[in-house]
This record gives sequence, structure tokens and C-alpha cells, in this order.
Amino acid sequence: MVSSKLENEPTGKKLPRIEIRMLSFDLVERVEIARLLTDAGYSVRNELAANFDRFESRVTDDDWDVIFVDARVPYDSVSRALDLVRAIGSDVPVFALVDSHQENQAELMELGIADLFTSDDLQRLPGIITRGLEASDDRKIAIEARRLQNEIEFAGDERAVLAEIGRLVSSSPDIGQVYDQLVEQVKILIPLETAAIAVADVASDSVTIEYLSGRELPGFDRGRVMAMSGLTSVNQLPQFVFIFDTELMEQMRT
Repeated sequence: MVSSKLENEPTGKKLPRIEIRMLSFDLVERVEIARLLTDAGYSVRNELAANFDRFESRVTDDDWDVIFVDARVPYDSVSRALDLVRAIGSDVPVFALVDSHQENQAELMELGIADLFTSDDLQRLPGIITRGLEASDDRKIAIEARRLQNEIEFAGDERAVLAEIGRLVSSSPDIGQVYDQLVEQVKILIPLETAAIAVADVASDSVTIEYLSGRELPGFDRGRVMAMSGLTSVNQLPQFVFIFDTELMEQMRT
């Protein structure tokens, strides 16, 4: 059983984390579940209800967003747990852990369980949690959960792209020979219509276009020198090479 709420992050961090309060009803896999949710970017509080009385107390005392039950126990026990959840007027989505060849899976779904999973496919849990939040009334939490997953996926792509760019630069005696490959890597993260690579001259506060690809823009030619004053300080450039997209190039031209 879990509940989610936004934590306040220290100033400077881009995203709030989703706090998941997980109450396991005598569930052996609770530690593994908590680890998977943590790896997926959630902040997890892992509580254990070792008996039905404790389970009933926690369901009654707290508001929950997602509930996990162990459906490998006798059917009547699962039904009793679902009845308890519904008795308090909760429409929280309920998910259950089952054996892969368990015969009563259809009957379990008829109890109102949103989804079933086995100990062999626990990797589905982050997606299951997100879908459960999306189906709940708390739309803000659902949006944040989806955004968090997208950020995690993007961060993985970004690390891979940066690693490949670093490899290209460090392994190329002449960086000009790998401009095409550098731009292709950036396009994995950013849909560029036009890309330009320019070399910055800190002393003159200017840049010289050395490479162009994509849609042609009048006024931007290879070899053109442009002042950077009023747009950005050359001293703030990450390195001596950078890439413009179409919007930035249009802004510079005006």
C-alpha cells in the first residue's frame, strides 16, 4: 500500500520528487518493491503490516494513492482486504501480487483489482504506479509522476549522448572532421532544423561559423563572423564550440 505526495526539494533542484508511502500487508517482496521504486526516482517510505488488524488501522488512519495486496493467500482474505478498502469510501486503485500460473486471476480482477503482477515481473512496478496515479483523482500527482519518469529517461539519453560527444572530441585530432557526427548526437536530444557550429573568440567577443547543416537561413554562411554582445557572453560558453538551433540563429540575425 502506498501514498504519494510532493516533497519540498532544496532550492536549485529542478524537479520535486514523488513520495511513496508503501504499506505491505505481510508481503515478502516489499524490500524489492521499495528498491525498484527508489531506483525509478521515487522517495519511498516502507511500512509493514504483519496482520489484518494493523492493515485495517493503517487503511483507516491514512489517505493512500495506490494499494498493493498479496493475492497468493486464500481468496477470502483478498476479498476481505478489498471490502475494507471500499468500506471507507476509497476509490484508490488496488494492485495485487500473484503466482504466474494462479488459477483465480480472473476472479481477482472481478474484485476490482486494477492490475496483477508476479515476482518475476516486478520491473513493471514503476509503470504500474504511474498508471495508477494517472487513473486517480489527483491529476497533479499523476502529471508529476509522468514528468518524473520522462526526466529519468531523458537523463539517461543525455548521459549517453554526452559520453559519445566526449569520445568523438577526444579521439579526433581535427574536430572539424566530426562536426556531422556531433550534430547527429545533439539531434537525439533536440529536434534541430538548422545547426551551426561556431568557434568563439573571447578577445573580440565574436564567433565565426565553421559548420552549417539543415535548412538554409539567408544571412548565415560558413565563415561569417558575428558579435555576441547583447546575446550572451562568450566567457559563459561551455567550451570553444557550441551549437545554435534555428530559433537562436533567427534571434541573432535580428
